[in-house]
Amino acid sequence: MMLRTVTVAMLASVLVISLYGTSAQAGKKGNIIAGIIVGAAATALAISAAQSANSHRNNPHYGYNHGIGDRENAVAACIHAADWQVRRKRRGLYSRLDVVKKIKHRQGRLKVTMLVTNFYRNGQRKRWVKCHVKHDRVVFFKYN
Repeated sequence: MMLRTVTVAMLASVLVISLYGTSAQAGKKGNIIAGIIVGAAATALAISAAQSANSHRNNPHYGYNHGIGDRENAVAACIHAADWQVRRKRRGLYSRLDVVKKIKHRQGRLKVTMLVTNFYRNGQRKRWVKCHVKHDRVVFFKYN
């Protein structure tokens, strides 16, 4: 429950910041509307992916969620892998998605680059993640 609250609060703040930045830079009404649509779509993608990843938290493998799209499933699988690594290999508490930088579809894989914050008992650390997903399985995962 705490993870969901933190994730939703963080995503809401990202949306507000992106809307403010878009409206400050935009000179035309159409640019403002386009910025709002892009911000809302990115926020919806991140929220649905975070919720899907959280529902598979105690399972070592992410299970494909048919209620969301391929891109959301790829992001969710990568969040799940980051969270699993932090909790199992690094003795941390959890990982939180901060930003999805890009998602590319190449060679039958979705390649996701994202920023996560890993939380530990004595602090936190932001890390960039490169993750490749084929169907619902993470086939490559690397912290940068």
